[in-house]
Amino acid sequence: MKKLIVIILVLFIQACGSNQNEEEQTETTTVVKATIKVTSLPDSFTYDLDNSPNGGSEYQWSISFDIDNDAEISEGDISFQISLIAFDDTPQKNINRSELKAHIWEYGDGVSYISTRDVEIDLITTSTSITFIAPTELHVGLKSISNGTQVYVDTIYRDQVSGVYYYDFYPNKDTFTEGLDTGFITDDTLDFETNIGAVNGVSYPLIDIESLSVVIEEI
Repeated sequence: MKKLIVIILVLFIQACGSNQNEEEQTETTTVVKATIKVTSLPDSFTYDLDNSPNGGSEYQWSISFDIDNDAEISEGDISFQISLIAFDDTPQKNINRSELKAHIWEYGDGVSYISTRDVEIDLITTSTSITFIAPTELHVGLKSISNGTQVYVDTIYRDQVSGVYYYDFYPNKDTFTEGLDTGFITDDTLDFETNIGAVNGVSYPLIDIESLSVVIEEI
């Protein structure tokens, strides 16, 4: 009888352990995966040039989310962003594409102001794309993002010789998309702008947006 009780206890403990292992194996993390595809990206970047304005972005790739669904860039909206910024007191730098860092930024009180949360997120880059990957647990606003959450994408490149800034925006500057499924969206190419006038056919493929996508995944 005692042997039978021992056997039953052993089987019960094994069953509990098996159930616990199954629960551990089924734990998942929900992530927001946002990809910006451009015409091409170089293997490395040179930035922080001597003639750059202090605190100005020389390269930037960013996708913003309309968290409060008010169709305006406003306080509490979130941006995934890469920025290479120039500072007066730092030397010129070279950085490989694989060393780029991405962060979550949150818009502050003003439309044109963003306050960084200093939260780094995962980043995958190829010769034509940038993919931001952020677990929803990193920020409360991420939990509300879906394929129906409207987005705004912008890129910046400052020419190292002329100092001219080149921009591409989707759909337009400081404007969210309207009523689109953001699972996959294409953009016209050679449609970027400069801070001084027309582009005149010059190609800056590293900031020319071709498509974008936002996917919610469990990993």
